[in-house]
Amino acid sequence: MKKSLFFFLLCLLAFSATAQQAYRIIGTVTERNSRERIPYVSVAVWNSSKGTQTDSLGRFSITGVTPGIYRLQVSGLGYKTVITPEFRLSSHDYTLDIEVEENRINLREVSVTASPFRRSVESPIAMRVIGLQEIEKSPGVNRDISKVVNSFPGVASTVGSGYRNDLLVRGGGPSENRFYLDGV
Repeated sequence: MKKSLFFFLLCLLAFSATAQQAYRIIGTVTERNSRERIPYVSVAVWNSSKGTQTDSLGRFSITGVTPGIYRLQVSGLGYKTVITPEFRLSSHDYTLDIEVEENRINLREVSVTASPFRRSVESPIAMRVIGLQEIEKSPGVNRDISKVVNSFPGVASTVGSGYRNDLLVRGGGPSENRFYLDGV
């Protein structure tokens, strides 16, 4: 009984000696010139998936890091990306204060325009897009788009207009309709 208890304690001691502890990398990120702490920038262990973001006071804490040699990468909008020199994390939490520089790149002007073909909320319109397959498969129209449109419900052609292909949609006039071919 004593031998088995001694063997169990020896195994437990061996396993606890080989188990690696996990530590934290903590610190702050500051701007080099103004010395102000920078909130909400990304701080990551270089070439790994571990990382975090600084809080509102510019502090960060990366937990669960096993002993080894590491670098940190700091990046944020408006700042140059910084990769720290290598440091060794061995037997306790590591504290690191990182300085970043402001990135002074002038952005070009951005122009946002609305599409004239977009449906507006104020005036919804009835619109039908006719694809190539629908034109090809319509019986008896021989790829004539006006005959395809004329076959839709609520659409009629004008009588006595000759060869003008005027269409009346739900009793409206021919000038009340608009046709776009390939968006034009």
